Amino acid sequence: MSMKLWLQSSCALLALSGAPDLAAHTITVGSPAYPDLAAAIADVPRLKASLADGEAIEIRLPPGATRLKAPIEIDGAHGGSPAHRLIIRGDAGGTTRFVGTATVPTRPATAADAPGFALPSGVLVADLRGLPVPAHLVARGNYVATSMAGFELYQGSARLAPSRWPVNDYATTTPQGTNSAGPSFTLPPDRAKAWAGEPAPWAGGFWGAPWSFELAPVVRIDPQGARGQLAPLQSQQEPKGPARYFVENLIGELKVPGQYVLLPQKQQALVLPMPGGGALEAAVLPRLIDISGAAQIEIHDIAFDRSLGEAANVLKSSDILFEHCAFRQTGGDGVIVRGGARVVLSHSVIASTAETGVELTGGDRNSLIAGGHRFENGVITDFGLEEPTYRPGAHLTGVGQVLSGSLLEGGDHNAVMLAGNDHRVTGNEIAYVLRHTEDAGAVYMGNDWTQRGMVIDGNYFHHLGGQTVTQFLSAIYLDDQSSGQTVTNNIVVGGDYGVVIGGGRDNVVRGNTFYGPRRGGVHYDERGTSFQAKAIPAFVQRLGKIPYQGDVWARHYPTLAGLQPADYGRAQGNVLRDNRSFGAAVLVADAGLQASPGLAQSGNATLGMASAPKPPLSSGQNTQIASLLALRQVPSTNIAPAR
Repeated sequence: MSMKLWLQSSCALLALSGAPDLAAHTITVGSPAYPDLAAAIADVPRLKASLADGEAIEIRLPPGATRLKAPIEIDGAHGGSPAHRLIIRGDAGGTTRFVGTATVPTRPATAADAPGFALPSGVLVADLRGLPVPAHLVARGNYVATSMAGFELYQGSARLAPSRWPVNDYATTTPQGTNSAGPSFTLPPDRAKAWAGEPAPWAGGFWGAPWSFELAPVVRIDPQGARGQLAPLQSQQEPKGPARYFVENLIGELKVPGQYVLLPQKQQALVLPMPGGGALEAAVLPRLIDISGAAQIEIHDIAFDRSLGEAANVLKSSDILFEHCAFRQTGGDGVIVRGGARVVLSHSVIASTAETGVELTGGDRNSLIAGGHRFENGVITDFGLEEPTYRPGAHLTGVGQVLSGSLLEGGDHNAVMLAGNDHRVTGNEIAYVLRHTEDAGAVYMGNDWTQRGMVIDGNYFHHLGGQTVTQFLSAIYLDDQSSGQTVTNNIVVGGDYGVVIGGGRDNVVRGNTFYGPRRGGVHYDERGTSFQAKAIPAFVQRLGKIPYQGDVWARHYPTLAGLQPADYGRAQGNVLRDNRSFGAAVLVADAGLQASPGLAQSGNATLGMASAPKPPLSSGQNTQIASLLALRQVPSTNIAPAR
């Protein structure tokens, strides 16, 4: 769909409320009157007061990269209005970038910089004392509320990482103790001896469950007992082996170009640079653009690169459009949208985020009024780089957000997480996810009877999982009694299952095609009457927080309004219709549930792989998406002075 047609069909997005369609008043950044973007934004209130109704304000930016001294800030007074759209437009060639880094001075390392260690040739010492905030590593984990990094380092187009053992994989250990005291874990004896003098080691691992990661400082290494001791953990799962883990920020393991060891007490980093990579840069800004309480803004053709936290934060704002933009190499999330209505990211790229790619939160659950935020026809790739569990490419919460027509790939856990009501995930390609996990889904929701109305339709899933054998990976996971969801017309290649109905009610799974699932097309259970029966009081408590029997909810979700205590935990009202599974049974369930009255079945087929039509090919089949793939990479270019 062209941008013109999209705007015409978008619920009055950025409409001018009947104002005449006049030409925009254009101002150019870099001119004497507007030396930088901040000066142009500062003049917006005056321009709105002086221009004729219907005349937009267009700020045009020069090509090239600009280093920011502070985040770009736009509030209600400095945003647009129904009478005056605010348009911020980058270079038509797509080279306009805002960067949140500062160069750091370096010198060649000597033996005195790492006494007791043999440094490889070419190591540099980066002096971090000039950074605005002391450089430090931060804890990460799905139970750890980390919004930004304490240190992010870059060279050329690359994001650098702490030295790590094993370099690209996990080792296996047996943790002992408790999270509150900080568990200990076994180490290879030779490594424990080599690491005993390390000044600032950290370790990350799946200490208590294969779907729960946490990164924490190593407070002690015992070379005789070959054990490491972690700082206290936040996880709700107590340590249990075998557990996959790695150890990082080790001087003795600084062997791969593009890695560093942060020495926070010295405010230095030992860096093994990339060959020919250029100067080192550290992120210095918490975010790059902050829009708060604003409306009627369009932002086109701009990249926002390298921040300690999110690249863009849009708070309580409405009718905002980012079109053909990029958000890359962040130390937190990529883009956060919270509150407001109709914030749209279209034909844009989010790449290389330490945590979640994009969060879309809006609407009101009590009234079921939709937020209407959308990510459409874009690319989200390489997410959860520093927290690989429950930090998906897209997290939709609240009511009525949309993820459509996009490519999501490159994550160790979920690609999409849904919480709330009435979200739509349609026409996307989701691939190369669930690479280092178990008991997880590429699209995931669950653990609340009231969070319903999701539509997952027409998506293509492939390359699910990694190199290890798994038991319970699925494309679409309706976990822990998730109810009232609609899963239709999806194509799934591989995975353990295509869809999991984990004990929920009123779910419709129709018209899906599963190619070669390792265990079955659809898994179906009634966990609410078995191993999860003890959790029913918590579900009832959540039910009581929502007006599910009020007029709005009763009309929208009549089966929920009629739910009786005798039916709590029972998987009833589910529909499995017109699905095809090639190479494995279309339905896998306990014997007592194969013909359960709680699952209406018709038109499903289990077929041999020999009769399977060829599935779609690979990433980027959509020509609009293919044209965006180059934007995943941060260019290695000179940067203008800070503004």
